[in-house]
Amino acid sequence: MKILIVLSFVLIWFGPICFDPGRPAIAAPDKFYDNPLFNQGVALLSQDKFDKAIEVFTRLIVEQPDNADALRNRGVGYMRLGRYDKAITDFEAALKINKELKGLYSNLGVGWYYKGDFKKAIDYYNQEIALRPDNSYAYFNRAISWAKLDQFDSSLEDVNKSLDLFSGHYLVWCLQGDLLVKKRG
Repeated sequence: MKILIVLSFVLIWFGPICFDPGRPAIAAPDKFYDNPLFNQGVALLSQDKFDKAIEVFTRLIVEQPDNADALRNRGVGYMRLGRYDKAITDFEAALKINKELKGLYSNLGVGWYYKGDFKKAIDYYNQEIALRPDNSYAYFNRAISWAKLDQFDSSLEDVNKSLDLFSGHYLVWCLQGDLLVKKRG
């Protein structure tokens, strides 16, 4: 209760916290792990050298057009540079190759969120949750999208589910406080 009171004071004093789904995760390989070009691309993403990572993954995609991991990671590079259309194109191409690739639906949700289509983002988070119901970040990201649509009850439901799965995510606690303050209005 004390945390909620302190958080409510912070929100009233400083205004609501701005929440975004954040960065898409750098994808570890599912089946092309021993490829030096792939590993170089992952290292470049980890170093925030997105243009160079995109170049490396593009070379790998030319060599292995069915490499869904390379498409997903190139999409992450595009996403981090704010090139959402190209990121979404790569994520959708990866989806045609492997519909169960970890985090792919969440990455599509993040892309559509940043393009301002919160309903489409929610649709992709729904698919991620159906595939991986233990993904606390998918619930959190869907909660943020619901909040953008002023669907605070749905948002709070997802916040609570996210906290049930992983209570250590401090931004989820902050979003919960923000939503409770907005509901009280």
